[in-house]
Amino acid sequence: MDAANRENVVETIPDLIYAIDCEGRLLQWNRRLEEVTGLSGEELRGRDALDFFAPYERERVAEAIADAFREGYGHIEADLIHADGTARPYHYSGVPLRNNLGEVVGLTGVGRDISDRREAEKRTAVLLEVARDTSGTLDLGELLERVQRRTADVLACDTVMVLYRYPGEEDFRLISQIGMPPELAANLANVTFPSIGPFGGRVPRGECVVVDDAAQTSPAMAGMQGVALVLAPLRVRGRHLGTLIGSRRQGAPKFSPADAQLCESIAHQLALAMETTELYRAQQEEAQVSGALARVGQELMQGFDGPGLLDRLCRITVEVLGCESSHTILFVGDAGTFTAVASHGYQSELWESMRTLQLPTEWLSGMIDDFTEPRQQASSEFSDDLRHIAEVLGIRSSLAVPLRRGDRVIGFHAACYRTREQVFTPLQARIAAGIGQLASLGLEHSRALEALERASRVKSEFVATMSHELRTPLNVILGYHSLLLEGAWGTLSGEQLEVLGRAEQSARQLLELITETLDLSRLEAGRVSVDPTEVALEQVIEAVEEETRSLWERPSLETVWDVAPDLPRLWTDPLKLKVVLKNLVTNALKYTEAGTVALTATRRGEEVEICIADTGPGISAAALPHIFEPFSQGDGSSKRGHGGVGLGLHIVRRLLDLIEGRVSVESELGRGSVFRVHLPLRWTATERR
Repeated sequence: MDAANRENVVETIPDLIYAIDCEGRLLQWNRRLEEVTGLSGEELRGRDALDFFAPYERERVAEAIADAFREGYGHIEADLIHADGTARPYHYSGVPLRNNLGEVVGLTGVGRDISDRREAEKRTAVLLEVARDTSGTLDLGELLERVQRRTADVLACDTVMVLYRYPGEEDFRLISQIGMPPELAANLANVTFPSIGPFGGRVPRGECVVVDDAAQTSPAMAGMQGVALVLAPLRVRGRHLGTLIGSRRQGAPKFSPADAQLCESIAHQLALAMETTELYRAQQEEAQVSGALARVGQELMQGFDGPGLLDRLCRITVEVLGCESSHTILFVGDAGTFTAVASHGYQSELWESMRTLQLPTEWLSGMIDDFTEPRQQASSEFSDDLRHIAEVLGIRSSLAVPLRRGDRVIGFHAACYRTREQVFTPLQARIAAGIGQLASLGLEHSRALEALERASRVKSEFVATMSHELRTPLNVILGYHSLLLEGAWGTLSGEQLEVLGRAEQSARQLLELITETLDLSRLEAGRVSVDPTEVALEQVIEAVEEETRSLWERPSLETVWDVAPDLPRLWTDPLKLKVVLKNLVTNALKYTEAGTVALTATRRGEEVEICIADTGPGISAAALPHIFEPFSQGDGSSKRGHGGVGLGLHIVRRLLDLIEGRVSVESELGRGSVFRVHLPLRWTATERR
């Protein structure tokens, strides 16, 4: 390559090519140095190379030149002053320049602009710091504070702010700022910004916008003469969360493209962190809602009695919502009005006076119409009639939810603030909506339960009446049968005695069924009292033995009555205990055609165990869990052959519940059954059940 071509190549290189003498004066250079410094060749010739460096760099550069002469090679990064007065970083490298005799006559080298590299390194360092800032917290306020301060530092901003759109809202709000005058910050706190925003919606579409003079962008910014802005979108996964805005006051340097790129990168990291905090906050809210409604559900499940249910509902509402009072208003069908039925947080005298009020439907028509979601109102927004009531109760704001039966509103439940001017939050509204749904279910369950209890009472009264009406003539029939069998109206033939005997047996079975049915109806109606007294267990067992004699005195059956001699006296109801033992012994005797029936009684610690064992047909594993249920027939045809409606064992368990005893059973088909009754030595209940 000839000299001319070599010169052309050198002139087209974007780097600086230079040569200086041993005194540091320029000897040769390429055209790029003239472009950078803005000086002509004549102006450059013989100039001290140090003159072109920033003053704070000259000492370092001089030392680097000396090292290159001494070591045979040298390099340094230093800021070079450009023609526009700005300093830009360059990397310089040089080697000694020698003449034909090999003598060092100067230094030649290359200078490369490293501004882009430096900017990339700076951006990387800043973004690493931002990453550390955002990864250290899930609190949105703290997150914004950290990132805003970092942005103000690296971009030399006087003010940094964040506009944000809360989930479910249309417009943006100023949620955080640093460097803003307090009065301006207070004025902007309640201002909403449209979703499109200025600059033709470029920012929401994902574009970073740089403004050199905010006053020229819109009349609304006329007071921001000379203020430079950079606006970077907070976008993540195609969703525009808000805008990160930095500003520099009048007279400060404008934002460069590199500044805009860095601000955009910071905004991207901030948007990712904000999405994470949103998800965390949503999870926390879900946990709060679930926890609050779980507490409400547990409270309501303690009982579904009407007034008690609503009183507990009002109390738990105040607790989970953190409000000051709560009340429930229900529609009274007969009167055609609404009535206050329960409350919490009001003076008792004041609320009792409110309970006497009947609220006409028209007073609440504005509230009840289309009442599907929680409705928040300040007292000033109530109708005239309700506003007066709110003033009497001291209500400043309320959050009401409908109580429904199907599609019909049957009332409402309200949470209130009475001493604080406070607005209920969306989270409180979500919890209140759940409370309203649970309360509606609870009221419906309570209504159904009352209907069932009423039906049960009617059924029990009917059964008791019918049992009594059936038992009276049946006792008369049995009385005449006994007289006939005893020959009161003459001697009967053998065949007549046999027929009357079978008739009397059937009549007594019928009387037993009627008696069991009557006993069950009394138990269900709660009309069975407990009369505890000191009892000798062996006497009760002797009475059971005597009354069942007709069942166990047969050749194919062996009976065992074994009562430990040292049993202590019990404190219990002897009549209830005798019914329990007689039912169990009678069952064992009925279903054991041949074999053994044994009753044993022993002490087990602070209890007495009475065991009734038989060698009868046993009970299947499938039927065993149900034998104490009413009308359970157990298993197999043998039991049906002995009649009965399946009430005996149910009555046994119910009576044992009354006298604080318990019963268990073990059985195997073909091997027999064992019933164990456990009784405390002393009945400890403080009131009769």
